[in-house]
Amino acid sequence: MDILISIHPHFAESILRGEKTVELRRSFRREVNKTDRLFIYSTKPVASIVGIAEIRDIDRDSVDNIWAKYGHLARISRNYFMDYVGDLPLVSAICLAKTEIFENRITSYILKNNLSMVPPQSYRYLTPDESAWIINAGKQNSHRYEYSISA
Repeated sequence: MDILISIHPHFAESILRGEKTVELRRSFRREVNKTDRLFIYSTKPVASIVGIAEIRDIDRDSVDNIWAKYGHLARISRNYFMDYVGDLPLVSAICLAKTEIFENRITSYILKNNLSMVPPQSYRYLTPDESAWIINAGKQNSHRYEYSISA
């Protein structure tokens, strides 16, 4: 199932350029299918869906293990990560494999008017119809990037 995730603009850009290949989250409980995609909503001031990424894997583990395995791929400092996760015993790493940048950004206004959808604080699952609509609206003249991830 596809997922719409809210990400700060500088992290969203880094993911779409293939520089940040892992998104670390406080909670993200989900199994991955080979067809699952992460639709990236870049928060304010962009306030738009800017692209998609293929989900390769989701790893849920202790804070120390996740940092040891993925910290270098997450493009954040250890201090930033530790402040973000606080005293949680488990966190998640969303490993990404391919990205596609939308030429046509889908603003929160367009989402609300066409899908009656408000961007999530963290993430939300998308129905097949919502995914198809977003793909059709955003993919015109999009740019696809493929890269491999080494953990």
